Amino acid sequence: MDMDLVPRYADEVEEQGGVTISARQQQNLGVRTAAVELRPLTRSWRRTAA
Repeated sequence: MDMDLVPRYADEVEEQGGVTISARQQQNLGVRTAAVELRPLTRSWRRTAA
């Protein structure tokens, strides 16, 4: 590919990144927030016989 690789070092200080959205933009986009919950992670599979 044509992208240059940039070396990263363990002792480098990273800038804190983040995204901020105004309250008005949040309302226009319909952004909803919820409290974090600790729950078990489950996965179920349903199949029908053919």
